[in-house]
Amino acid sequence: MNSFDQNYDLSVKSRPVYELPFHNKLSNDLLNNTYKDVTENVNQYVKKTNLVLFWKTMKTKKKRHTGTFIAEQFDIVINEVGVDKVAAVLMDNASNMKAAHNILKAKYPNIFS
Repeated sequence: MNSFDQNYDLSVKSRPVYELPFHNKLSNDLLNNTYKDVTENVNQYVKKTNLVLFWKTMKTKKKRHTGTFIAEQFDIVINEVGVDKVAAVLMDNASNMKAAHNILKAKYPNIFS
């Protein structure tokens, strides 16, 4: 018997009327609510602190990675964090990143030099 089974048995014996949440409840409602709570806490912390080293990664799935799309995604993040909190944005030298850089540089000259 492993430790999970032992804990489960102990839980059942100590509180027979308590039902452990089903997989669906854990993987949907509880996980989503926990993610939301943690995200809100991190956002509040970042807004109150003076330094952020890393903010976000994104899954862009099947969207076309054009310069305009990338600039729009960076713009969303810059506004989430607050323009005054962003000192730099890291990009590679691919042509779509260069296009995104030019779009963002026009909007945020203090960040993109």
